Amino acid sequence: MREIDLGQVGDVDKVNTSLIELLLQNDFIPVITCLASDAEGNGYNINGDMFAGHIAGTLAVSQYIILTDVDGLLRDKDDPDTLIREVDISEIEQMITQNIIQHGMLPKMESSKIALSKGAELTRIINGIFPEQILEILGDKPVGTLIKNQIKHGQSNDTAIK
Repeated sequence: MREIDLGQVGDVDKVNTSLIELLLQNDFIPVITCLASDAEGNGYNINGDMFAGHIAGTLAVSQYIILTDVDGLLRDKDDPDTLIREVDISEIEQMITQNIIQHGMLPKMESSKIALSKGAELTRIINGIFPEQILEILGDKPVGTLIKNQIKHGQSNDTAIK
């Protein structure tokens, strides 16, 4: 395999949420780009899924909602009737091995693992083509795929939408 230099692409080391928290406390909705700097001030492009997972986890949100163009994780990617309603992060690696999680769903599940491991209570993947699903989630209706971690983190009442 040929190695490709992607230039100024980086990974998240830590997240400073002070500006985000200040904006939220003052009823602003932050719009965050996936650009970051290192200690020397060099700029990097960060994978948006991973960046959002780190932010949601660091903020310890109650729900980290990932919007995509399918109804959630499907057991058969070509059959919308195979929606998996709930997954524990301990099942993700096996589902990757079984090719249930593949292609564009891989970074979304990795992002979910990051968010949950850093403090988010749960994550959910829903179809962003139908924005009314966001309201259904807030009304505790079963929408999309719920990803959870058996190990509980601190309590929070915030929701992050990516």
